[in-house]
Amino acid sequence: AARDDHDRLSYGVDRVFQASVILGGLFVVSLSLGAEFAIGVVAGDDFGPSAGVLRIQAAALMCSFAATTLFYALLSLRMHRAILLIASSVLIVNVLLAAVLGSAHGADGAAWSTLASEVVGLTIAFVALRRRHPSVVPPLDIVARVAPAVGAGLLPVLLPGLPSVADAALGSLIYIAVIWILRAVP
Repeated sequence: AARDDHDRLSYGVDRVFQASVILGGLFVVSLSLGAEFAIGVVAGDDFGPSAGVLRIQAAALMCSFAATTLFYALLSLRMHRAILLIASSVLIVNVLLAAVLGSAHGADGAAWSTLASEVVGLTIAFVALRRRHPSVVPPLDIVARVAPAVGAGLLPVLLPGLPSVADAALGSLIYIAVIWILRAVP
């Protein structure tokens, strides 16, 4: 499709991008609300303070999901130089910010540097794709549907006394319901 049919490629990139953003939103909600439970299962109760780091990483994961779709589009279009420049930029941003923010704020600072570098990579990938193949760039209207669903999905944090696993389950159900109501599912 990248060689012979940009309309088909555009359709495929758009659908995968929509699915990535929707799935990324679910990860943001479930990992943000269930961070304490996940850390407790994986590392034990002694590592409870790292739940905040996981919450930041959840947002980075969503950006990574969306960026991966764009990277595959760039790869399909044989834009190898752009991929190399984007990956190098992301690495440089991450290393510099991790050094600065990590030394100043510890693990939280390093997590913020990862989120920032993912946003940079996603942004540069959009720009690179738009410059060379604007017909392939997916529209961002899915973000306008997912954002309120993420916000609604995070509301269980306001309910005191619920265990984090219950918060995550309830938030995920709310997120899925709002996504469905807003007809965000392709």
